[in-house]
Amino acid sequence: EMALYKHKKELEVLKERDLLYSLAENKENASDIMFVKSNSRLVKLRLGDIYFIEALKDYVVINTLNTRYTVHSTMKDIEAKLPDNEFLRVHRSFIVRLDKIVAIEQPNLILENDKKIIPIGGSYREELARRLNLV
Repeated sequence: EMALYKHKKELEVLKERDLLYSLAENKENASDIMFVKSNSRLVKLRLGDIYFIEALKDYVVINTLNTRYTVHSTMKDIEAKLPDNEFLRVHRSFIVRLDKIVAIEQPNLILENDKKIIPIGGSYREELARRLNLV
């Protein structure tokens, strides 16, 4: 009887372990996704699709290649939710995705595809240079 109890317990431990592994794998994938409330609906947004984020008074505009999402939030809150290794604040009003930068023409950044020009703030210049490994 004790052996059956022990065996059942081992199976439960294995099932629990497998469940935790699957949750951890999904969490890694989930960290690539953000839900934003735009126009009274929740929209699933892949972080890789974001080009830049722009402040607009009490709102933040998240820009992807084809769509703009207006969210009632602050830049500070949005910045805290984004991965540091992928996004950088380059101006009081702008956060950019680092891999979307194609050129720097002082005092501006140029992003790929839509060729959006984004100003670089003086206090953000040094961190930008460090993150882009400028020579």
